[in-house]
Amino acid sequence: MALTEAVKIYGFGSYFSGEHATPGDIDLLVLHASEAKDSINFAICCKRALSRAIPKVHITMLSEPEERDLSFRSKSNATFLSSVREDTISQNVQNILRIIEMSAGIAVGRRRSHR
Repeated sequence: MALTEAVKIYGFGSYFSGEHATPGDIDLLVLHASEAKDSINFAICCKRALSRAIPKVHITMLSEPEERDLSFRSKSNATFLSSVREDTISQNVQNILRIIEMSAGIAVGRRRSHR
């Protein structure tokens, strides 16, 4: 049985600390398991999906070993939002979008045009 890639998504910065008076940029951390090619490629795929779904998003990608070396989550007061799995990426990204919208009480997702 093949392993399914997964990443953890964290929010950090003023948007998640409650310091935003008006919605600005949204800072996300994509935390992937390792520096192996499959792990990195899936993290890039997630970054693209999140970038398409969320306007004004800034995404930092780190492997778990890099994050341990940097202590990024604790230094940035990052908040765990959700995981994204390879087999449910679209649903997971939509769930993250809902979590972000609930944290600010506003819609932040990109509108799809109907032609």
